[in-house]
Amino acid sequence: MTRRAAIFAVIVALLIGLAAGFVLRGISSGSKGLSLSVFQSDSSENGGNNGSNTALLTAAMDVLDALNSRDYSALSKLADPDEGVTFTPYSTVDFSTDVTLTAKELKNAESETTSYVWGVTPGDGEPMKMTISEYLLDFLWDADYTACPSFGVDTVLYTGNAQENVAEAYPGCRFVDCYLPGQGDDNLDWSALKLVFVWEDNGWYLRGIIHSQATA
Repeated sequence: MTRRAAIFAVIVALLIGLAAGFVLRGISSGSKGLSLSVFQSDSSENGGNNGSNTALLTAAMDVLDALNSRDYSALSKLADPDEGVTFTPYSTVDFSTDVTLTAKELKNAESETTSYVWGVTPGDGEPMKMTISEYLLDFLWDADYTACPSFGVDTVLYTGNAQENVAEAYPGCRFVDCYLPGQGDDNLDWSALKLVFVWEDNGWYLRGIIHSQATA
C-alpha cells in the first residue's frame, strides 16, 4: 500500500466514525512500515456538505503534492480564486504583514523575480526578503510534509512559544495541520504546515498556508 493509499484508508475510517454519529479523536493506519494518524477537534463538524472531510483531506494532500513537486500551476488551481493565498511564516497569522498571493502570481512563481518581505525572523527581527519561489522552495518546504505521520483536522497538533491563532484569523474556514515531529527527544526541530481552506462552489479552496516551527 502506498502512503497516499494509507492516508485515504484513514480518511474512510474517519468518515465512518462521523456517519456513526461520534467524533474520532485519533485514527491510525499502518501498512508496510507506514504509520499514520488523523486527529479531529471535538468542535469540528462535517461542514454541511456531503463528504466534506474526505474532500478537505484530499485537498490538503493535493496541496502538499503540488508543493513537493514544485508544480505551481497545480497549486494555483487549488488557490482561492477571489482572495488568493496568505502565507504566514511563523504560526501567528497577521494580515498586516503576511504576504497574500493571487492564483496567477502562484502560477508564475518560478519566473517572478520580485522580492517580497514575508515577515521578520524571530529573535533578530530581520526582514525575510525572498522571491516567491525562494520562499516556497527554501523556506516553506523545509521538510517533506508528504511524509507527515500525523494530520490534525481543525486542531493544532503541537505548539511552540508562538501564538496559534488560525481559527480566530480564519473564521468560517477549516484547516489541516500537517505535523512532523522532531528527531530528538527534546523535539526542538519539529515543524508543521497548516493548510487553511474555504468551501466555495462545491469545493475546498486554499486560503492560507501557515508555517510553524520552534522559535527562539
